[in-house]
Amino acid sequence: MIDIDKTLVKKQFNCGLNTYNDTAVVQKQIAQKLIQELALFGIPAQSHLFEVGCGTGFLTQEIMEVFDFDELIVNDISPTAKLKIQELSKYHKKDIHFKEGDAEEIDFPQNLNAVISSSTIQWFKNKKRFFNKVHQNLETNGVFAFSTFGCDNFREIKSLTGVGLDYQRLDELIEILSNKFNILKCDEWLVTKTFDSPLDVLRHIKQTGVNGIQKTHFGKKELRKFTEGYNEHFSNELKQVSLSYNPIIIIAQKK
Repeated sequence: MIDIDKTLVKKQFNCGLNTYNDTAVVQKQIAQKLIQELALFGIPAQSHLFEVGCGTGFLTQEIMEVFDFDELIVNDISPTAKLKIQELSKYHKKDIHFKEGDAEEIDFPQNLNAVISSSTIQWFKNKKRFFNKVHQNLETNGVFAFSTFGCDNFREIKSLTGVGLDYQRLDELIEILSNKFNILKCDEWLVTKTFDSPLDVLRHIKQTGVNGIQKTHFGKKELRKFTEGYNEHFSNELKQVSLSYNPIIIIAQKK
């Protein structure tokens, strides 16, 4: 199991926030789908909502457009995210409260009607403990809606470098949740993005900040080996290369 360096994660996402909006197309689509699915089940009007891992506000924007609420508190490990959220708050003319810190460590707001998170919990070291904290701070029948990524996420990178997060399967996540939550909806799918070269793949990963487990840069020899391997195993007839995303969505209700 890989040891996730949260200091490095914070640094890399902080650096990637300025390019995230233009680059993280898949993450934006996931956030939209998560809220579309959650809207089918609904949350009470005048709710108290908590978003974990708000980043540049993809999910925050969707929440504000779709749901009525009394209070929205958003969290992120990156302090720079607060500036993005302040822009959204000003645009929508509605207060958004920002809570900085590692969501695994900070105290959650209490008496919540919903905890919502997109493309974040794959970075957590102890998902079971986090899920328990969500459960403790939800009101009766409160909803926990989140997206993460499955085992085929960035499979090309991991197969060539041996470096990657320890993603969990959908059934494993459901098993952890099922003791304290009823599963209302679950889904997973595969998205394949194509790039002109392996270097473009690396640039894409850097610009979205999701290289938060890589402490060292490729040397010339390692980069050449990586490029050759990528072109050999993951290119199509147009000489383009692929990068796989494996999104998972789960909507659960507190037992």
